[in-house]
Amino acid sequence: MPKAAFFQTQDARSPSIGRMHFGVSEQRPIRGLHYRWRQKQESKYDMHYGLELGIILAGKMRRHYADGQFDLTQGQVWLCGMWEPHGWKITQEPCEAIVLIISPLLLNRSCLAYSDLPNWLDFFGSSPLVRPQVPARSRKRMQALGKSIKQIIVENMDNLQAWLHLRLMEVLLSLEESDQASRAKPFAPNRDLETVNKAVRMVFQSRQIIQTQQAAIACGMNRNSFSLLFREVMGIQFSEFGLRCRLNGAADQIRTTDAPMKAIAREWGFSDTSHLHRCIREIYGCSPTDYRARSQGEQAKTSKRLDLLPDSHPTWISFRGADQPQYRRYW
Repeated sequence: MPKAAFFQTQDARSPSIGRMHFGVSEQRPIRGLHYRWRQKQESKYDMHYGLELGIILAGKMRRHYADGQFDLTQGQVWLCGMWEPHGWKITQEPCEAIVLIISPLLLNRSCLAYSDLPNWLDFFGSSPLVRPQVPARSRKRMQALGKSIKQIIVENMDNLQAWLHLRLMEVLLSLEESDQASRAKPFAPNRDLETVNKAVRMVFQSRQIIQTQQAAIACGMNRNSFSLLFREVMGIQFSEFGLRCRLNGAADQIRTTDAPMKAIAREWGFSDTSHLHRCIREIYGCSPTDYRARSQGEQAKTSKRLDLLPDSHPTWISFRGADQPQYRRYW
């Protein structure tokens, strides 16, 4: 599907794109989800702050992005970036998949821990058409990794976050190994990530706006060179990266507290309540007040519907027609 056609029919403000909130945080950086669809479904679309990695365990699925679409079968994966609109359609049932929603901060730290590994963030920030994929010879191995993640999720294992992080690293390493021969272009080396990481840390550690010039100075670069490098490494402009991080924090506070909107806007670096209102409406399709009411109402319904699950399950905010699959279990 051409990019223009995708956004013409599925613009970020379109009623058919669901704005998801999974509540990933520094304390709980990964959410694990297990899906099972028993019949074919037409295309659904959503977007969210956390990075997304999915593995097909059974059946087939079609993935939609602004740059195009492709079909996946068991043992294949998909990746989505921060607030990247994306869609899916079940093309062969029964279809089963696991999904990991990942805090960008977690991958940032993982990249820096091992200097000889690629920049994992670039896996998610590059064009969907050049993101790593699993060749046929490696799909059974990836399917087995997906099933081990499913077991962790369904059994709600002790040390859940540690186990999910371990399996995530295994999946990424497997993607790196299997994709080396077919990669269209090399991913950004870690030395570039180290260069821009001071700016990334500034964003993660502050709730106020960080100007591009400030970040460039912190990285020892001029503004233009820094902007080009940040875009290459992270797959997004620095100003947009900072805004998305602050907006996610503000939305989480709106969703989970009764703090006044004026105080939330001030705490997260928005110029005033109107500025926060415009940003929330653009991403979530409603006012901050409506977002709070609907998300808290959805949480109450979900708690009654899934009273056997722990309080830590993510919230599916279906303002925008993003229907739930027939079977869904998550932690």
